Amino acid sequence: MTKHRELIAYVRFQLDQLSAHNAQHEFEHMCRHLARLRVCSNILPATGPVAARGDQGRDAESFRSYLANSPALASSTFVGLLSDRPIAFAVTLQKKENNLKGKLKADIAKIQKSGVPVSEIHYFCADDLDVGTRHTIQAWANDTHGVTVQIYDGQAIAEFLCARDTFWIATEYLQVPSEMYPDSLSDGRDDWYHTLFQSWQNFPQQPLTFATFAEVKSALRHCTFTPDHQNDLLFWMRQLEPFLSEDVPTILRYRTMYELAVASLRGLGTMEGNDQRLYEYFESTLSSETYASLEDAGVLISYCLGAIQHHATLLHNDTVVKWRDNLVKILDNHLSTELAVGPRCDLLSLLGFVVCFSQGYGIPIEDRSSTTIWLDLVTHLDKAPLFPVDRLANLLTIAVPLLSDEPRFDELTKRVDQLVGERAGQAAAAEKCRDRAMAFFEQGQLLRAITELQEAKVKWFTDETLLGSVLAMLFIAQCYHELNLHYAAKYYAMAAAWIAIQSERQTLRDKIWVALTFAAECDYLLGNWRGYLLLSDLGMKSHWWLARRAGDYEEHPNLDRVFYHASVCHAVAERIDSALSAAVWDMISEWGLTEEIEAIMPYAREMLGSGSIDEMLTLTGNQLSGRPFADVANERQVAWEALGITWRVHWQNDLATNNAAEEFVATLQIALTDFAKHDLLLIKTEVEIEILIGDVTSPVVDDASSNSGRLWRVQLPTSDTQNDNKEHPKSVDLLGVTIYILREASLLPNDEFMMAFEEVTKAGITSNVFVGRAYSGLLDQFSSAASPLHTLGMPERLLVADRPTSVPPHPELAWRDNLAPGYSQIESHEAITRRYQRTSQKIPVTLARLAGDARFHLTRQTLVNDGWKDWHLLLAVLNLTLNVRLHARHGQILLANDSLDYAHHAIKEVVDDLELESSAPIDLDRFTVDELRHMMDIGMINVLNTWGLEIHQITPDLPAIRTFLAQRYNFWIDDVEHEDPFRTDQPPSILVVTR
Repeated sequence: MTKHRELIAYVRFQLDQLSAHNAQHEFEHMCRHLARLRVCSNILPATGPVAARGDQGRDAESFRSYLANSPALASSTFVGLLSDRPIAFAVTLQKKENNLKGKLKADIAKIQKSGVPVSEIHYFCADDLDVGTRHTIQAWANDTHGVTVQIYDGQAIAEFLCARDTFWIATEYLQVPSEMYPDSLSDGRDDWYHTLFQSWQNFPQQPLTFATFAEVKSALRHCTFTPDHQNDLLFWMRQLEPFLSEDVPTILRYRTMYELAVASLRGLGTMEGNDQRLYEYFESTLSSETYASLEDAGVLISYCLGAIQHHATLLHNDTVVKWRDNLVKILDNHLSTELAVGPRCDLLSLLGFVVCFSQGYGIPIEDRSSTTIWLDLVTHLDKAPLFPVDRLANLLTIAVPLLSDEPRFDELTKRVDQLVGERAGQAAAAEKCRDRAMAFFEQGQLLRAITELQEAKVKWFTDETLLGSVLAMLFIAQCYHELNLHYAAKYYAMAAAWIAIQSERQTLRDKIWVALTFAAECDYLLGNWRGYLLLSDLGMKSHWWLARRAGDYEEHPNLDRVFYHASVCHAVAERIDSALSAAVWDMISEWGLTEEIEAIMPYAREMLGSGSIDEMLTLTGNQLSGRPFADVANERQVAWEALGITWRVHWQNDLATNNAAEEFVATLQIALTDFAKHDLLLIKTEVEIEILIGDVTSPVVDDASSNSGRLWRVQLPTSDTQNDNKEHPKSVDLLGVTIYILREASLLPNDEFMMAFEEVTKAGITSNVFVGRAYSGLLDQFSSAASPLHTLGMPERLLVADRPTSVPPHPELAWRDNLAPGYSQIESHEAITRRYQRTSQKIPVTLARLAGDARFHLTRQTLVNDGWKDWHLLLAVLNLTLNVRLHARHGQILLANDSLDYAHHAIKEVVDDLELESSAPIDLDRFTVDELRHMMDIGMINVLNTWGLEIHQITPDLPAIRTFLAQRYNFWIDDVEHEDPFRTDQPPSILVVTR
């Protein structure tokens, strides 16, 4: 079943193709049938013999004989009677660019001059005609010829044809594929099926026409996909079987085979009984020249493959694959010829579908990609303005599980969405984004879902479609929640509530409490239970004020979570302090859920265990992202993991600092999801950020990092000095801080990192981190109300913050530990070969001395046992040797006292020197395990440079860099064939290392 709007678009496209095929007669016949059903029933063609039947028949015949005498009108008119008034009908395929207006006026004048004048003229034109031109012609006809003119343009005809009782006309004359048929309820009736069923029970012998076929098909499809009526399925299948007769038109016979096979498989769970018939079907259909027949074949092949996988047919896989390959060959042959743009678009759409479902059934077509085919299709659509882009967009949604990993899939969806927006409006494009988001969400691809929803949010952000935007924001909040990014989720939920409050539309009122209680749930999971209670209090009051059927759990399943969390919150408060417990109960008892909360309290108390209060707080905190009532402590803390980094943020718990800090964390979390789509070559490290506020106009960032972690101090503006205008919201400055810190953890060269930043900027990161109103402003709006918790003196044990355990990352936000995009085993081996050669040339004397030193061989064995290759050892030995010589010549180089040029010159001097027998020997006692490991850490920086990477840290995080090289560049795996660099007098051994 096809959505009504999409069906109209497809029929409109097919109407447009009639002129390309010079199908004037088909258009005339189609319009005559349509006029019978929509204007008057007693219509006969203007040409050909007419059987006179009574006065009415003679009048019609007589009137038509005049029209037939006009060569200009004889082939494009038909007439009829409406009551006792004669009316005329005319049709044309002429286009606007060929003076359609002049054509209409000329035909109207000729009709009135061709004998008996008519009182009405109904004119059908396949092209679209704007309202202004239509009214101008109607006024001219009335003033000049005294006749009323009704004009039906292509859009109107398409809408008429997509009703259930007229769709058979489109099926017969426009070759609409079988899988496209009207929504049964599109006309607003809900009793059509029962009426039709009774009619066929009383009069089972109906004529075998397209109209009756359409009736039976609509009923059969309805039963197939409606469980309540599946008992009628066999009845309707029996009504369809007479259409298998050799006496019916060929197209009806094969469409009957199609419908019976689909109904049997989808309704009865088997294709058995249809197998032999399908051989005949495909033999005929695959020789057809009509697009509809080819598409039917493609869809039915996909059904057959599905039936084979579910053991629901006697057909063999090889047979069906052969049919598929024949279909692809036919499509390729058609596409290799000169085609009009419309047929080419149809064929490319079908070919992409066939390639896609083949991939889905595990029998891909070699070297064929649906994404590539459909991108080719898109390039032609500027010349096919009526092509049903909606249908292509729906195919992309269905194809998400199959094609989403293809490199150009996102490019394809963006281009299709742009076309949908241009042709059907931004709201329609937003629907496609939303549909794909749901498909991505079901696949567990939350980041892709967020991207689509961000697009939908923006496209829906108009007064008429604001509900869609708010729902998209709530869906985004749900995605952030699934990613364990609760401050980001809280921001989007609060923003959705605020936008709903600002709107005067009643449809948004019911979303206010949903959004507020979702934001409250985010605070609950963070351990911010004071914030949870405040937001829940406001949310539940909104529920009782604004929700439809307030208090109905079936209507509002979210209520279950509200009273469950409130019960746990109260149970914990009971154990901590009686005054705190009383204050909590004072709030939640006003929510209208007293009975529900009291009913679940015993379970909540049991869940907390019987340990000490501290043990209870630890137990509960382990189930959350923070300790209960963490937001009443003197210092607030939050920790989570994303992109390989453990993020820790802490700040003093006063109102101004808290608002600024929460806003920063939300911005950081949103930005991380946007950057997660790019491989920034991040090291796996821990970043700790202290948030302060002060008298500054923009954020000030200080780096206090060490070699084993990152420590930042970020000073943010106070509310009096911060910038909160829409042209440059605070979020832009906060985003800048986020990017600065993130860049420091990246090993990408600066220009490549900035390219990634430009891409996320182009994708809309600035609009993602600012949703209508600043986070801090929303906190002021929703969390500043007075409550018993604000005046309550908190127990001492709650005032001291615990260091929270970081929440494990969602798989989509996990550290990338695969081989880096720039890694090449060939290049790695070439670099290792150069290191062997270079070291042997630079320090041959030291290597010879080490080869004869027994203590060094023990050191070497220890490091080999730890996974070191010989080139690692050589790299460390070389660095240590050069370091000792540098110090011997120039002493300790301090950049505070020595110029940078001097340091570069000194280092270059030592590096360029070749070691000779006369060179000062290095004390072999220096070559210890610890010293060599330290030198290896320094050598890793040179390895990074070999791969074109850059360290942006003033104090490099050496353990993190070591892990990065090991995982992403095979640092401890790669080696090449080489002579033993530490051989003694024995013949050199050859070490062969393979991956």
